[in-house]
Amino acid sequence: EYGGLNTRHSDESTQAIAQGMDLPPPHAIIQFEVAPPEQSAPEQPAVAHPDPEHEPPSFLNRWGGDGGKRPPRATCVEIVSSGVGSFIGIGLLSLVYWLVKECTCTECTKLDVVQVVGSFGASAVLLFGAPAAPFSQPRNLIGGHVIAAIIGMAVHFGIAKPMDDWVLAAPVAVSTSIMVMHLTGTLHPPAGGTALIAIIGSDRVHDLGILWVVSPVLTSALLLLVVALISNNLFGKQYPKYWIGGDGCL
Repeated sequence: EYGGLNTRHSDESTQAIAQGMDLPPPHAIIQFEVAPPEQSAPEQPAVAHPDPEHEPPSFLNRWGGDGGKRPPRATCVEIVSSGVGSFIGIGLLSLVYWLVKECTCTECTKLDVVQVVGSFGASAVLLFGAPAAPFSQPRNLIGGHVIAAIIGMAVHFGIAKPMDDWVLAAPVAVSTSIMVMHLTGTLHPPAGGTALIAIIGSDRVHDLGILWVVSPVLTSALLLLVVALISNNLFGKQYPKYWIGGDGCL
């Protein structure tokens, strides 16, 4: 007896119920066989399959563009302001040349000290047509033209004149100017034309030597800059975005 109960009769009753239900008696030991866990196959590294939608385009397919959209058309105010500014800028360069030629310095006229450099027409496009572009900022305008003019003159006297031909000097001058402008943060696309003019220009350009860098290159750049400062801001365009650039600079 346990706890006031007759355990013997309980066991017998349990055995009787178990026999009637075809169940094993309670004192029987039921053994369970546990199957060992299945050994999973080692994971194979995922193989990256190329996605045709994200594959880099082939060399020729890049010529078709990457699906970008052209910028919106300029407003009427932007069109008029760019025309007025460029007219005044190039007009002043032409006027200075005419005044010097007709009224003042006969010797300057003979030497072409003041002349209109063709590459400044391209600078006018940037200064008045896209004044917010990095290429249009004063650092790029002045630095790009001066660097290209110096390199162009150096290459003329170092390569073109000794060879008596500019076939090699022309690509050397332009490519070197581009790399130096990149290095100094003064990249200005029209300055490539300045470097080329220093090579293929007339003998009077080459006779000026380093003076050609000062006038007309530097003086023309400064004159265009003054007109751009007045014209762009007069029409509500912020110019320049910076003077030197970089943290803590103007």
